[in-house]
Amino acid sequence: MREAAASLAQDAVAVKALALRDQALAALDAGDPVAALAVADEGLAALEAAGLGNGPDAAAVLAIILTWWRRVTRWTCTGQRDASRDKAQRGVHVDIV
Repeated sequence: MREAAASLAQDAVAVKALALRDQALAALDAGDPVAALAVADEGLAALEAAGLGNGPDAAAVLAIILTWWRRVTRWTCTGQRDASRDKAQRGVHVDIV
């Protein structure tokens, strides 16, 4: 019985994390990379807390973080300056481990 309850709890966390992934993608599409990263990070933290940090749901959330990173670094590498890039650099600190 405990295993079934734990599985249901993990399923609920996974559903929440995927909804957060969708919100993060919407924020990216709206040009708000700071919000996108914060929301994606929240989803990833929820998955990790539920013991799902290495599964396919975590991979889906990490894909948003990768998309964010690619957009920020693309702006940096091409020398483009725009409000989204500036906002991302001011509002987010990313440690690459």
